[in-house]
Amino acid sequence: MSNNTRTLNHQNNRRTFLKTVGIAMGAAGFQSTTTIAQQTDGSKQPTGWITRRANSERTGTIDATGPLPFPTTEWTLDPDGSLYNIEPIVTEETVYLAVTTDNSPSENNGYLGAYEVGTGDERWIQPDIPAPRTPTVGDELLYVPTKASPTVESTATGLYALDTESGDIAWDRTKRNKWTPPIVTDDALYTSNATGAYALDPASGETIWREKGVGGIANGFEGQVSYSDGTVIYADGTALNAEDGSTEWQAPSDRSLLGNSVADDNRVYYLRSDYIKGDDDRVRVEARSLGTGRLDWTYTAKNNQWDGRLALAQGYVLLIDENNGKTGVTALSTETGSSAWTQELHGDYLSTPTVANETIYLGGRYLPTSPSERGSAFIAALDLATGNHKWIYLLDSSDLETSPENPPAAGPPVVVDNQLYTATYPAGSALDYGYVYYSNVFVLNSCSNQVDDDDFLPINEMPDERDDSQPLKACIDVTSNRELSDFTAGENVWLNGFCSTGSDLQYEWDTNGDGQYDKSKTSVAVTVPECGSVTIGLKIMDSNENIDTASVTLSAT
Repeated sequence: MSNNTRTLNHQNNRRTFLKTVGIAMGAAGFQSTTTIAQQTDGSKQPTGWITRRANSERTGTIDATGPLPFPTTEWTLDPDGSLYNIEPIVTEETVYLAVTTDNSPSENNGYLGAYEVGTGDERWIQPDIPAPRTPTVGDELLYVPTKASPTVESTATGLYALDTESGDIAWDRTKRNKWTPPIVTDDALYTSNATGAYALDPASGETIWREKGVGGIANGFEGQVSYSDGTVIYADGTALNAEDGSTEWQAPSDRSLLGNSVADDNRVYYLRSDYIKGDDDRVRVEARSLGTGRLDWTYTAKNNQWDGRLALAQGYVLLIDENNGKTGVTALSTETGSSAWTQELHGDYLSTPTVANETIYLGGRYLPTSPSERGSAFIAALDLATGNHKWIYLLDSSDLETSPENPPAAGPPVVVDNQLYTATYPAGSALDYGYVYYSNVFVLNSCSNQVDDDDFLPINEMPDERDDSQPLKACIDVTSNRELSDFTAGENVWLNGFCSTGSDLQYEWDTNGDGQYDKSKTSVAVTVPECGSVTIGLKIMDSNENIDTASVTLSAT
């Protein structure tokens, strides 16, 4: 097996790209779009991990085999930017990476890169895509929405279509700066923006139909869109007919937003979470009939801090939950919502589950018991039927640049053709800069035996917690790749204490600046005041009842 480490020189790549292929940028807005690539009649959609969560149903499940019986590192790459909360897209022997190189209050910069699956060798780079999000691959075109900060005035943010062979821009829709990550079928591209839900022609970007006021963004939330059996499902609980955009059903709710969903032929499974709901009481799964929107069952989770996505595989809905106070994976019956099994997990910052060939893959971060030892990102493999661990593989970052303060964590795994792809990030980084600067990409392949025991964690010997020798220090972080100065008056901000250190910590929050600690959670939602400022306080206590505090101030801008 090769173990190649590649570093991108972003400026040199940009100059080479400009000289060799040029950039066919249309003027901002759809009206000046130039079409470079056209779909051919009768063409098929590509195979592989073609969009966020693998497919248009967003199940996080793929008909492929991951690195079994054991993994080994095939190649790594330093992208000179961030892939935080981004999934690699892998199809047709190509890996597509959406990289953010600047995500500050005044700038949204990035690029989209295409690489060989076997080696990581660069095929092309498309620069000047501002902070791209996870793309979607269709026939001959790659569809890329961008991030849009409310404090950045840009005419370049929006939705782009790139030629998969060259990276040339085929068309763009930048009149609206925020679009839901799309799904694509043989007939249409489905997405939404602040005006409503859309079906677009995949080849030209022209509007096929639009349903006003539908889709999530129009209601203040940009949850993902999913699709199954001719029905397009949006985050606000609206199901539209894929052919003409007519409403098939609207989920009744005391709140307009349900959140991200996965779908099969029978049901849509919504995830209402703390982060999605703006409510700090619970995480809940709702299963609704695909045909009518009828509520079939609900499941209230015990883990109220998870901000992930569901996975759907072989009659199970999979989520991160708790069992007897320990974090674990829970498998729910798709028919009844009852728990089939829960498997305790070890480590921090566990990712959204991925399923391939009856194996669940998760990314996370391992923190040793000794504070003098360096933490490491890892990938864990579990049996789908039982939840039992198969292996826990440490990602070796010794030849890569990582954060000196925050050990890396692995993001959502992507599995295609015996290989697993994941991006790491410095979990708990207090500054945006850390997330942008310290991401790395790992590609794992299959190996017939466990080559080096030091690369694997003994499944039955993982520590449950850090020891008392760690210094007690309270720390407050923002649960997003944004800084506090990015948020405006009236916005909800999620704060967490994950960057705090100590043993067996308890967390208490003063959420309104009155000096009283009114919430006992690791993370809380607070609102930026319409005028003036409010000081949010965190108090932590360790197993010896030692106490430390920290605070941040939210101000109207």
